[in-house]
Amino acid sequence: MEKNSNIKSLTLSNFPQFALLPFELRHKIYTLILSQPRTVSITCEKKVLVPTTRRYIESFSTTTPIPPLLHVSSESRREALKYYAPSFQTTHSPKSIYVNFSLDTIKLAEGILGYLAPVDRDAIQRLILYVNDAAYFGHYHMDHLVAMKSLREIEMWAGHGEIYSWIRDGEYLIILTRDFHRARRDNLGWDCPRVEIMHGVKGDRVGLIEGGCWTQEEEETMR
Repeated sequence: MEKNSNIKSLTLSNFPQFALLPFELRHKIYTLILSQPRTVSITCEKKVLVPTTRRYIESFSTTTPIPPLLHVSSESRREALKYYAPSFQTTHSPKSIYVNFSLDTIKLAEGILGYLAPVDRDAIQRLILYVNDAAYFGHYHMDHLVAMKSLREIEMWAGHGEIYSWIRDGEYLIILTRDFHRARRDNLGWDCPRVEIMHGVKGDRVGLIEGGCWTQEEEETMR
């Protein structure tokens, strides 16, 4: 799923004659660059709300470079803003991350899911998700996935976690698959995303859930 653009960051000094090209040609070049999908890694800074013990997100951050056209020139920025919007903002920080949700894949850890603002949560279409304790993912986080209205693809890097090491290697896959099927059955009409399950350590693909809504045929097989 991860597709990183190899396009070099643009500066006017690299090609000073660029501004002399006809706008139609410049626009085609902008469109070509802006059509490149990215993988945007999201991390966050959590804090505790005193005097309670409730956690909140101070700010989101990323190591993914900003789309280069946003800082090349005023013209390129105008074109880029037709594709990218400031996202992952909080009320506690002015920071934002520019994302094109129709093209970009969001990469984050399971613990961030519950802190996503609805506007970001509902816009994510492709997700790379790191899961520490896959056997308990359904209990703690499945509701967050069900709430993601636009989600179509998940690449899930799943581990069994040190705390729950009594779970035999590979058994977490059975539990995780069962949890997805249960969520589909409990949330009729939920268009479950396609889920590719990767071994969290080895990197091998160990499972695939095609997704889709729970069907009458599946219900009949449960009887």
